[in-house]
Amino acid sequence: MFDLTTGYPCETDLVSVTVVGQSGIETDFLSTCIFIGGSGELDRWLSDEDIEVIAIDENGVVYCSDSIKSRISISDDKFRFE
Repeated sequence: MFDLTTGYPCETDLVSVTVVGQSGIETDFLSTCIFIGGSGELDRWLSDEDIEVIAIDENGVVYCSDSIKSRISISDDKFRFE
């Protein structure tokens, strides 16, 4: 992803963002917005009741919406979603 103001790649502390929702177009757009915003803006998205978010930062910290926590499991070698 590129920073539209500089033309250079976006600098963010997130390495992965997944958004679960009703519309593929919407979730693709939101995952890009969340990725660019970084972990500093995650709280707003994690509390949104219309989508579910899983994000991982450059230190390996995993952030999840409360509504999705019961359906995922994370261990050192794998990530599983049910």
